Amino acid sequence: MHGGINASNGTAANNANCNYLRLPRNLLPKFYEVLVHPDLLGSTFQGWASVEVGVVNSTDLIVMHAKQLNISSIDVRYKDRNEEIEMEKYRVADECEQLYIELRFPLLEGAHLFINLSFFAALRKDSSGFFIESYKTSKGDEKYLAATFFEPTEARSAFPCFDEPNMKAKFKFNVIRPNNFISLFNTEKVTTGEMKVSDAETMDIFEKTVKMSTFLLAFVVCDFQSKSTMTRSGVNVSVFSPSETISDVDFSLNISTRMLEFFEEFYQTKYPLKKIDHVPVPSLKFKGMESWGLLLYNSSYLLYNENESTEEDKKELVSIVAHVLARQWFGNLVTMDWWSDWWLINGFATFVEGIGAKHVFSGWPLLEDETSDHLASALHYDSLAYTYPLSFFSEDPDKIKNTIYSILNLKAAYIMTMLHDAVGSDLFRASLKHYLDKHKFGNVHSEDFWDSFAQELNWGSQTNVREMMNTWTLQKGYPLISISRNGKKVTCRQNKFVENQGHLKFK
Repeated sequence: MHGGINASNGTAANNANCNYLRLPRNLLPKFYEVLVHPDLLGSTFQGWASVEVGVVNSTDLIVMHAKQLNISSIDVRYKDRNEEIEMEKYRVADECEQLYIELRFPLLEGAHLFINLSFFAALRKDSSGFFIESYKTSKGDEKYLAATFFEPTEARSAFPCFDEPNMKAKFKFNVIRPNNFISLFNTEKVTTGEMKVSDAETMDIFEKTVKMSTFLLAFVVCDFQSKSTMTRSGVNVSVFSPSETISDVDFSLNISTRMLEFFEEFYQTKYPLKKIDHVPVPSLKFKGMESWGLLLYNSSYLLYNENESTEEDKKELVSIVAHVLARQWFGNLVTMDWWSDWWLINGFATFVEGIGAKHVFSGWPLLEDETSDHLASALHYDSLAYTYPLSFFSEDPDKIKNTIYSILNLKAAYIMTMLHDAVGSDLFRASLKHYLDKHKFGNVHSEDFWDSFAQELNWGSQTNVREMMNTWTLQKGYPLISISRNGKKVTCRQNKFVENQGHLKFK
């Protein structure tokens, strides 16, 4: 067999055996160029991806992620000689969401390849992956938009990719959309970034991204309008909305701009992208999505109408904007190596959102209220019999998605508060900057964050932040200290606190 392989002569093995859910490290992605073409009326999309990979170890099998995608053609060739590589067949293992491309001969170690793939699929309707949404105007007209929600493991359902957080690469996207719509991506469009492809459609061409994880990618096709401003450091901030509610973005635009400026000072690190967009999605299943440079929100948490929204709506909006902006550094610039440390980035953002909110509205007790709420909720869920440690290991995407929010975010946020109070604000921020400087655009384990404090601490050999924090992250629950006295004898006990339907149990 010579050159490319298409769907008619490839093999689609929908029930192929899944021996290992993690991708092998024989190949590492370097750069993606992707074209996406959604059909909003037909609720489908098609696309093309060219993935440049480096061959770390010789292999005759390419393994990538693909989920609910129909692969129509595949072509693999060496980069330096534009030479096609002969393939035997491909197969898709639906149960492990992987695409296998079997080659006739082993790849050359140290070589670079282009993996070129064409694909098509249905736009999803569950606010996940690449999905379609609709909203109605005041006149009752139904309007459509398409958007993405990839975290944690859904980029693979929009295009074939190496969809693991520690397989970072750079991305260049092109999006075809109707002439009367706009498209948005993590980066801004190139200077001459529009190309007419038909009488009805235009292709938008976007700048290349920084090195990043697939779950942080985002793109939107919609008919929204926007208002924009510039931060003191030159970042363009925009908030989008349907035309009828464009006046409701003013509060969000003001808050997000001030918050971005605050976090640049808090992290002591400039925001690394040129722009940041905030986009409402009517029925988004989460309050906000922290993709890099293009943030998506449930509309209720981004649009604010002075005549209709309440004071509580305003506070909620401020907290959500603070949370998703906090993640732009701690989670996006520096990303966990695997989902076992997902709690670290979400918990830190939950901790920092109160600090950011208090900076913008110093008269509101947002930080105090959130700290109290986080503690109460975390204590409740962490006392249940089915709780689990903050840091847990799973290779199964379904198990990753089904973690308990109150453990992952709220307990993690509160132990960050404990650490902050233990070492003091100055040392905490110095350690944070050391961590960001050392690991920017890279991947980390939670121990890397704890170890950043060792570079700044001057407590002597008796203090070990990693050891101290691991007692809270590697074991589930929290301790209950009980003291009993019998005459002159005092007995102290430490047990795991367990709540069971209102009754206290000790283990």
